[in-house]
Amino acid sequence: MSHEPEISLVVPVYNVAQYIGECLESIRRQDFSDFEVVLVDDGSTDGSAAICDCVAASDSRFRVIHQSNGGSSVARNTGIDASTGRYIAFMDSDDVIHESYISRLYKLAGDSDADIAMFRFAEGESPDMRKLSFSGKAPERLTGVDALERTLYQKGLDTSPCCKLFRRHLFDSVRFAEGTLYEDLDFVTAVTPLAGHVIVSEDVLYFYRHRAGSNIGSFSLRRLDVLSVTESICRRVVPYGVEMQLAARDRRLSAAFNMFVLLARNGYDGSAYSDRCWDIIRELRGGELTNRKVRFKNKCGVLLSYCGRRALSFISRITG
Repeated sequence: MSHEPEISLVVPVYNVAQYIGECLESIRRQDFSDFEVVLVDDGSTDGSAAICDCVAASDSRFRVIHQSNGGSSVARNTGIDASTGRYIAFMDSDDVIHESYISRLYKLAGDSDADIAMFRFAEGESPDMRKLSFSGKAPERLTGVDALERTLYQKGLDTSPCCKLFRRHLFDSVRFAEGTLYEDLDFVTAVTPLAGHVIVSEDVLYFYRHRAGSNIGSFSLRRLDVLSVTESICRRVVPYGVEMQLAARDRRLSAAFNMFVLLARNGYDGSAYSDRCWDIIRELRGGELTNRKVRFKNKCGVLLSYCGRRALSFISRITG
């Protein structure tokens, strides 16, 4: 492109030859033209790279960076560094977007003068464009700090970097953590409080594809990374005061409960991994029942935990 575009769309690509064509075609059909697409081929071995090269050869808005495999965080960071737009957005290479996704996201950010703008997403095993819709509701405007608190309490704001548009200045001090499974949670909770304002629309213009065998969709001990990530978040939010610290503790407690349950269901009950989760639960559960901002689901988990570890393990196994 001969000028700096308004938006840079960063798309990490790794072995998605079955899906990448549909993804790129949904980008090409956008009714907004002032954007660039930075495709970061993260060492694909299945022909994905060739598909990307072919699209880039026919459409000047697309360019491809080839690198050895380093994971999605490394690929996204490469894309951020190579991007030139005033705004940066992210998309997974097996997802699809509505033809007005970029234009409406750009207008949403511009009309509200927000540093972060976001839509909702639909999800499923195969893209169903009938699930994409315009809500007709007025968007909600939040401060970055208020948006972070709501994110930590898991009340309506997700932690995917997709479905969001970020002003470039937010990346002056933030990148995706490399080598951890929960990089999205780490990134979103780090960047959100840096925003002066966040604008949230109920429009559903992004389709997130669930794939069998994905890291989050299947169990492995790597999922315990969430405990380290949430511990880091607890330290990071200290400057924002006691209320935010309570929100971060709740998110860490929720992560410990989730991992405790998954470990019990996958044969690791009584292991050192389970011990770690139980210790976190016992440490952080105090005060949850009287905190009006804590979700009902979390309070139920806390109440159950007071029945003892064996009871919690038993119920985790029989409800799996």
